[in-house]
Amino acid sequence: MNILGINCFSHDTSAALLKDGTLLAFAEEERFNREKHTRQFPHQAIEFCLKKGSLSINDVEYVAFPFIPIKDLQRGFTDFIRNPRSFLRFAGQINFDYQLNKKMRKFKNKYNFENHIVFVGHHEAHSAASFYCSPFKEAALLSIDRGGDYISTFLGVGKGNEITTVREIKNPHSLGSFYSSITNFLGFKPNGGEGKVMGLAPYGKPTFYNDFKKMIKLEENGFKIDLRYFTYHLKGGYGVSKRFKKKFGLARLPDSDITRWDEDIAWSLQKVTEDVAIHLANYLYKKTKLDYLCLSGGLALNGVMNHAIRKNTPFKDIFIQPAANDGGTSIGAAHYVRHVLLKKPRKESFDHCYLGPACDDADIKKSFEGRNLKRSELANPAKKVAELLKERKIIGWFQGGMEGGPSTLGNRSILGDARSKDTQTVMNLK
Repeated sequence: MNILGINCFSHDTSAALLKDGTLLAFAEEERFNREKHTRQFPHQAIEFCLKKGSLSINDVEYVAFPFIPIKDLQRGFTDFIRNPRSFLRFAGQINFDYQLNKKMRKFKNKYNFENHIVFVGHHEAHSAASFYCSPFKEAALLSIDRGGDYISTFLGVGKGNEITTVREIKNPHSLGSFYSSITNFLGFKPNGGEGKVMGLAPYGKPTFYNDFKKMIKLEENGFKIDLRYFTYHLKGGYGVSKRFKKKFGLARLPDSDITRWDEDIAWSLQKVTEDVAIHLANYLYKKTKLDYLCLSGGLALNGVMNHAIRKNTPFKDIFIQPAANDGGTSIGAAHYVRHVLLKKPRKESFDHCYLGPACDDADIKKSFEGRNLKRSELANPAKKVAELLKERKIIGWFQGGMEGGPSTLGNRSILGDARSKDTQTVMNLK
């Protein structure tokens, strides 16, 4: 049975092919069109998956999308009725859902697909991508994101072929939006720059920690954001309010100097985020008493937060699928159809993420043609690279299939000698 997962929900569009239960192919569209975090429909990723599986589109029995049409709009409308000041955000939601429906029509028209199309809940897809790729037969599930289907946070249980819900936290109370909005305030681009803020945090001090703790109220089974400090729930986007600016000053301009003030904001943001995540994970453990935890959603790319969860909760082990962000929901949607909806048995767990395009020797040789580059074949390339690194050279390392996930290394990597203080500067200049 062939199941094709397609993420065209928003950013980091992707496609994944599940063939008889084995994850055969996975690729993000940005690797083809060279537009980071692209929102373009993943036509090239789909073509790659089909080619790798030696399939035509109608050899695919199911196509799975990781969102439920109109669900965002329905839930957002309820929120708009409660708070009419959120009109601009709701108007943006109407356009967003309209664009999604357009994408569905384009898919059907372009591919003339005749078999089953299935829509999977966004957080169910996140959770399935983690659980069904994990080695665990039973695990607690925690998905923390900006939002999808108007849900920001999902707590659940995976057991065999089932994924069940323990608790959902609805937008606009979103830890992802909280982190991204302050990432934006610090002069970094949301939906990508959060990793830079995580890296900036250790340079800071807990100057604003108590102020940040006041912005998020912990409840027994979740949290609530003090929305007076933000505007994303009113206008969409990643805005902070006048109240926030009165306390923390003007936003840092992109590419301007980073100050101690900025570092201290980053420290406090990161620490409060860890506090909330630990609180959620401990609540989930209390409810499930399970030994294992699967993390997913965009916040699961925050490695420091993940370590804090591992260190400060009773879980024996944690699994995080490398494409924990929206890119990986194509994997999750396909798994959800196979295991939850069709009740098919699980196969081997996910042991690597090198599932993208690869080049054989002929392709590599051809790439040198007309480029006036010196080429040599090495019996021991690792030894040669070690020698070059010792000479402070910068190496482009290419092998096997392309990785999936924004933090995955190994097959498409830039290498430098970490002992040299100049390495990072040279890499950035090149």
